[in-house]
Amino acid sequence: MFRPVLALASLALLTAIFLVAGKYRTQQFRVKIAGHDSTWVNNYAHVRVSIIPEGKWYISLKKSATIVVTCSNNMSSSKIHFSSDDIRWNPKERTANFDIIVKGITPGLGSVTADVSFTTCHEDVCVDNTVELTKLIMVSP
Repeated sequence: MFRPVLALASLALLTAIFLVAGKYRTQQFRVKIAGHDSTWVNNYAHVRVSIIPEGKWYISLKKSATIVVTCSNNMSSSKIHFSSDDIRWNPKERTANFDIIVKGITPGLGSVTADVSFTTCHEDVCVDNTVELTKLIMVSP
């Protein structure tokens, strides 16, 4: 007698969990990396990492957004740790932008890798996110 009731209660609970989870399964954000495709030895290139929330999601200001930059052997960056203090906000597009300046050291194909950590929120739910992006840059003599 109790088994059908227990089975029905379990089914109702699982359905409620999937409905709530489905509400937040939509894409929360896009992250892109853009900038110069080439530079010269002893010259600089600009790389921008943008965090773009989707729909009603927004970037949390309560938790710090960070980027750790790693360059290939033929490139360098004067700054490798970026925090929320380094964000250039674009309120019109609701985006957070990090500007990274790199320098070519020796000729060849180089790369800049950005490990991006940030939190997106929607209503009363917040989600921690981590993304790794790489930008290739040709360093000419």
